[in-house]
Amino acid sequence: MKRTICTLLSLILIMIAIYIPNLSVFASDEIKTDFIKNPYYANREVATGSLEEYTVEESTTRTYNGKTYCSRGKKLYNTLASGLEKRSQKVTLYYLATAPINSKFKLSNLTGELFSEATDDSLSVSCTDGDYIRWSTLGWESEIKRDNMAGGYYYCTLTFYASYYDTAAQEKQVDSVVNEFLNSTNTSGMSDYQILKKVHDFVCNRTTYCYDAVDDPYGNIYAYSAYGALAKGSCVCQGYSLAFYRLCKELGYSVRIITSAPHAWNLVGLNGKYYYVDTTWDDENDKIKYKFFLVSYSDLRKEDIINEHIPEEKYYDGEYYNETYGEKIDAESYDNSDLTLLSNCTVSIPNSRYTYTGGAIKPQATVKSGDKALTADDFTVKYSSNTKTGYGKVNITGVGGYSGTSHRLFAIIPAKMGNLSLASSGRGVNSLTLKWTAPASGVTGYSVECYRSSGWKVVAFVTGKTTAVISSLSAGLPYKFRIRAYKSISKRNFYGAYSNVFTSCTKPQKPAVTLKTRSKTVVANWKKISAGGFEIQRCTKNNFSANVQTYKVKGTSTQKTIKNLKSKTVYYIRVRSYKVINGTTYYSPWSAVKSIKCK
Repeated sequence: MKRTICTLLSLILIMIAIYIPNLSVFASDEIKTDFIKNPYYANREVATGSLEEYTVEESTTRTYNGKTYCSRGKKLYNTLASGLEKRSQKVTLYYLATAPINSKFKLSNLTGELFSEATDDSLSVSCTDGDYIRWSTLGWESEIKRDNMAGGYYYCTLTFYASYYDTAAQEKQVDSVVNEFLNSTNTSGMSDYQILKKVHDFVCNRTTYCYDAVDDPYGNIYAYSAYGALAKGSCVCQGYSLAFYRLCKELGYSVRIITSAPHAWNLVGLNGKYYYVDTTWDDENDKIKYKFFLVSYSDLRKEDIINEHIPEEKYYDGEYYNETYGEKIDAESYDNSDLTLLSNCTVSIPNSRYTYTGGAIKPQATVKSGDKALTADDFTVKYSSNTKTGYGKVNITGVGGYSGTSHRLFAIIPAKMGNLSLASSGRGVNSLTLKWTAPASGVTGYSVECYRSSGWKVVAFVTGKTTAVISSLSAGLPYKFRIRAYKSISKRNFYGAYSNVFTSCTKPQKPAVTLKTRSKTVVANWKKISAGGFEIQRCTKNNFSANVQTYKVKGTSTQKTIKNLKSKTVYYIRVRSYKVINGTTYYSPWSAVKSIKCK
């Protein structure tokens, strides 16, 4: 039943795409397309655009009117991919063309090819690009406007108005589930087979098949996303395969999403070879089967009487796919009982996180085949990405009587932060501006915390700079701060150690002064505020440049009477409050200068 429904759903989604309303209205002199359904779903190519994997070249760039325009190549594709990955509804590209785009047909071809190139597996650098955005994008409208023509190039603004199977907010929910799974999964002491089985079982247990999408596919559009599988708990085959893909990528495994016209499943690397996994078909009546877990193509097809597992030609007819995956697909299903395979051996490393040192970090790997501990004669170890913050990797290869490969990831977190200090002119009445020195380790940003009565609270996340203005503070009070750096790996933040605690104080509240006079006397008044004391200055010059007389009164005072003045003389008065905290005196700004002619 489930298999037949997969076919029906695919056909229904193709039909309903025709009726999706325009996302915006464009000027009549600009070329625009109607809604283009993601061609990967429709089992067709966009006009003459190829959907094979591309050999990606660098972009040619030119500057016009302060903007950088890019030809087809990595920079242009990465800009589009970044927008799609963020689920942006509008993605603007400054496109450098060598020929005019003067028809809907050409624009449709161009956008279809750009989409295919931007989601190319060879450009994938994260767990949420490549196949993940390729199969999370429903389709798009597009428009193009020529900004200039010079030197044989057409400078164009190309805009994608994209639709997705989930939203940016829903993707954050997916991130939360993924992080919860990763934080609760200690892969040290497990075999690769056990890890992939855990991912397989987690996906199957997390979701059920969304039969509601049969009657109302567009009303249940989430069912085609990882959000449907991992957060909503209801999805179709596409959601299953996206969830499996995302979790495998997070754990460092090579994985792809494979489709036929009506169905989606996965291809995953294990022990140097590739196997098929279909979590949709293994999730049967709330029971997990393993008929389609790490199987060969022939075993995948054994029970496929409706031919859902025949990959589309674009997978096996491209040079990149064949060299990277196709030639490594095992003709036999995976044998989890063969203890000579490294992927069936348990691998342990001392820690999952290490602090950046500036040098190479090399965790010692312990490998066991069953109860037998392997020796240095049984495997070799190499390390990659192990000198900078981010994910480092232990790569293990069997030798002698052991064959294949295994790996473990470990996080390299930022070093401990140096101390905070107060920025120049950083002390305000209700704010403090903190500064720090960027650590030698590469970081994504910083988390600044302030101690409140209930404990430490984050008051600022900072990226791209080494200062932070902490506002909404009370006047004349001391505050404690600390800071730590973090590195974002995929959608997870890995934090380094805190700095030492830094204490600073805001300025006390500035008084507002009124003046009265009587014979040879001036009385300065102000409202009661929290202060340790007040400093009053009087002068016959409004810039207080000479002959300044200073008085001090207690913090409980609200006035100061200044006597023995000269009559018919103009005096200038100003007041500021102060507090003494831990032996240091903190002053408020001076009040506005007031003048009065003494009687």
